[in-house]
Amino acid sequence: MREDKFKDLMKLSKVELPFNDFEENLMFKIEMAEKSQSIIKKSHSNALIFFALGTLFGMGSNYIFSKYLVNLTGNPSNLEFIQTLSLIVYVPLIVLFCLKLIELYKLHRPRQWE
Repeated sequence: MREDKFKDLMKLSKVELPFNDFEENLMFKIEMAEKSQSIIKKSHSNALIFFALGTLFGMGSNYIFSKYLVNLTGNPSNLEFIQTLSLIVYVPLIVLFCLKLIELYKLHRPRQWE
């Protein structure tokens, strides 16, 4: 009698899936989520690398362009003015891109269990 009740209780604990392919669909979604996480990590590293390269390229081109303008005008006293003017444009761009990069990392960082 006890065994019959136990068998009946065990039958009640059986979970039926809503669809025949539910498990396959769930596993496919998990695989796709893992692949997208690896793509996001690769995109983050690419963003950081290209940000650093762009910053170095911008600094170098700023220096070369200001030297070229001084040679073109022939007045070396304009060098400081030209460099200051270009930095007024260049520094806010660096700060803006840094903020966007930080926002990108905050948006896609792994979340902890709440």
